[in-house]
Amino acid sequence: MKKYISSVLAAALVSTLMVGCSDDNDDNSNPPAQDVGFNGIFVDRQVDGVSFSCPGVDGNPLQGTTHDGGEFGVCATGSTVSFSVGNLVLGSMAQTNDNIFTPRGIAGGDNDAANQIASLVLSLSTSSVNAEGETVLTIGTAAVEALNLEVVAAVDIATISAETLSETIEAVVSNETTDLEVVTPEEAESHMNEVAEEISDGTIVAPHQPELPATTGSVGVN
Repeated sequence: MKKYISSVLAAALVSTLMVGCSDDNDDNSNPPAQDVGFNGIFVDRQVDGVSFSCPGVDGNPLQGTTHDGGEFGVCATGSTVSFSVGNLVLGSMAQTNDNIFTPRGIAGGDNDAANQIASLVLSLSTSSVNAEGETVLTIGTAAVEALNLEVVAAVDIATISAETLSETIEAVVSNETTDLEVVTPEEAESHMNEVAEEISDGTIVAPHQPELPATTGSVGVN
């Protein structure tokens, strides 16, 4: 009887170990998908020099400024990106299907707020044409420094009255270190309408997206 019981226990133990190994093999053969993240573009026309922050694909915070025609990244898939110019926080926006980020998207449908953001960005920008013939706006260091003289601590643009923001923009533009022109909220709205058409017809698109590295097949041993 003892010998029979021992045989049964031994068989059960072997079966358990085999199931455990099978589970381990299943786990190893189906590793979690790697997040390659996304590259976005900030558009009020393509704008360089806007600060951004988002979670990176490695889980750590990622910060930088838009470049090469408003591009930024690589941010974690599905994450929210925050934008600012100097000490003025423009707002945040979750990843979109087209990876294009605009003042209207940041404002979440608030037209007046979008016009204020666009007015600031356009007023503090200089324009140039890149090698592809695209108009690119750039917020330079002088403009940011002049803005920070007026806004000495981080503040959300949504908390500033239209009158105060207008006075701030005028002060920056009149600073002798800058060569800028005031763009009113009304002018900014008209500009955004033109940009929206260019997004719609595919003239403005997001940059190339990251891809998983190519895997090489196993090499047989002779």
